[in-house]
This record gives sequence, C-alpha cells and structure tokens, in this order.
Amino acid sequence: MLAGWLAGWLAGWLAGYSAAIMGFPDVTAPADITYTVISRIEEISVAILCISLVHRLILPVTMSSLLEQSVSAWYQNAKKLCSELLNAMPKEKSPEREDILAQMANYPLNVETLITHCVYEGQAARRLIRLVSVQYQHISYLLPMLTVIEARLSLLAERNIVFPPTVAAVFQHFLRWLSSEAHGAETQAIPQALISALQQLKSDWESGELETEKSMLLAGLLERFLNFVRIAEAYQTVGDRVSDLTPSARARKSRRSHRHIDKGMLLLSCFTAFCATFFTCLFWIGSRWVDGSTAPVICSFFAAMDSPLAPMKIFLKGVVVAIGISMLYVTLLIPEATSFEAMILCLAPGLIALGLMIAYPKMNLIGLIVAT
Repeated sequence: MLAGWLAGWLAGWLAGYSAAIMGFPDVTAPADITYTVISRIEEISVAILCISLVHRLILPVTMSSLLEQSVSAWYQNAKKLCSELLNAMPKEKSPEREDILAQMANYPLNVETLITHCVYEGQAARRLIRLVSVQYQHISYLLPMLTVIEARLSLLAERNIVFPPTVAAVFQHFLRWLSSEAHGAETQAIPQALISALQQLKSDWESGELETEKSMLLAGLLERFLNFVRIAEAYQTVGDRVSDLTPSARARKSRRSHRHIDKGMLLLSCFTAFCATFFTCLFWIGSRWVDGSTAPVICSFFAAMDSPLAPMKIFLKGVVVAIGISMLYVTLLIPEATSFEAMILCLAPGLIALGLMIAYPKMNLIGLIVAT
C-alpha cells in the first residue's frame, strides 16, 4: 500500500515542475521537445517501478505503522514542548523549539493524508483509522493549549508573581507527570491535585490573602494544566474504547469537518509563484543566459512559501555540498569505472547515503537538494 501511495504522490508531485523541466530547456530547440518528454516519462516510470519493488519486496512498510508513528510523535512533541516551556522561558526561541512547532503545525495535514490511504489496508487498518480519528480530535487542541500556557507564563514572569506553596507543589507534580513515560494511575491522580489547588486559590482570594489579578493568572494557568492532562488522558484511553467495537459492526458514514481554507492566502501563493517564475524568465530572456532555464524552475520551488529565506539558505548549503561531491566523483571515481558494474559500485554508496538522509525528517530537504 505504501508503494502505491508513493507512486501516486510521486507522479502528482512531479507533474507541476516537470512541465518547467521539460519545457524551458527546449525553448531554443523546439524540435527536441518530444525526446525530452519521452525521457522524462521514462525516468518517472522507472522511479515508480523501483519504489514499488523496494517497498514491496525489500523494505515493506505499511501505511498503518506510519500513521501510528505520526500520531505518537505528535503527542510526544507536545509533551516535550510543554516541558521546555515549564522548565525555562527563554527570551529568544531556540531553533529546536521552532522546529517542534513547525512539525506540530504540519502533523494534522500528515495524519489526514495517511488516514486517506490507510483505508486500502483491510479491516485492521480501518480499526486503526477509527482509533486515530478519535485521537486526532483530542491532540489537535494541544498546540493552541501550549500557546495559552506560554502566554500565561509570560504574564506571570512580567509581573514577578511568585507561586504560592500550594501552586508550587502541584506545579512540581505536573512536571513529574510530564517527564514520566508510564502515566497510568498518576494521570488519574493529578487532576484531583489540580482541582484542589484551584479550590485553594479561590479560598485564598475570597479571604483576601490573594490579589484578584494574581489569583486569576494562577487559576488560568492551572486550568490549562488540567485541560492538558484531560487531553492526554483521552489520548491514552481511546485505544480501549475503540477496541470495544465489534469487528462485525458496520462503520457509519460520519460527516467530516473540513478545515478552514484561506482562499486569499491561496490566491496570494499562486500570484507569488507566477511572479517569481515570470520575472525570472524575463531576466533569462533579456540577459540571454544560456543555462538560465534552471532559474525559473528553482524559483518556483520557493515562491509559494510563506518564509522562503530559511529553505533557500539550506538550498545554498546543499548546492555547495553537491558541488564538492560531484567534483570528487567526476575527477576521481567515475574515470575509474570502466564497466556498467563498476559504475553501479561507484554510485551506490553515495546514493544509498543520500536515500537515508532523505528518509530522516530533519535531513530530508538537504538530502533532496544534494541528490537532485
């Protein structure tokens, strides 16, 4: 199933810039366009065939396992980010923290894509879809919940508000629960501790021992902690609830809620992609740059991004690395390859290493750039 999904994804993803890759280089030689198109079709067909064979015979991976890993990573990243917020409030956000936030923002789209393709893997996968669909509804609230917790902590730090003993104790209890792997009974005990602390804050405020603003900020923070624990509890126990469903029960069609689509942002992204490609082509034509056909293709990769600066920096680093590797191969290794078998042995180590880089999420972009 993974092979089929990858094949479809590869064909769809390549369709957009394949037109540019095929069309732009042959602008000065239109008679060669047929050969270029046929070559491109052959390349994509061979790639799809290789992917299908590798994932089917050598390294089989199911969509259901990828779906489980994606949801689990989503939840673990939320715990990691919450723990970082509570242990230290850095004035400048760390790159690792920004990376976690970006990953969490992308998880909903990744999970929905995987759910769409899991339906082809039989009854076991359909049960997993029911499980993940319920988990998805819960953990989708984690990112806004963490944002509110961060805002509360910032306000408390700005006003130099010291935690009362009751709040400090339950705060440490929450940190211990957050860092523990096996929650179990502790997940059931910590809500009671948070509720008791909220009641104590209310009593202190009613008796005049605690100022109104301080009481409201502390109570708001504890309530967000309580919501976080309830989301975690729902995430952990939903598996038992879904297991109670009988295999013979027919799944009913439920009305799926559609995410809000910002049509204005879509139009803006399309317009920026058009402008980037169009003006690059004008520069290419006006300057009579012989190899200028590559420029509009590269620009179109980044034109629709909200902030293309960071990916462009990674792209430049990848180009430098690719130049070094190419020089090594062209000057030392490839001249020694006097047969097809020798060429395979020459290219295999580098391509396998790049494939492993592409499969690793943090190295995916740099691996793609160097491999390309």
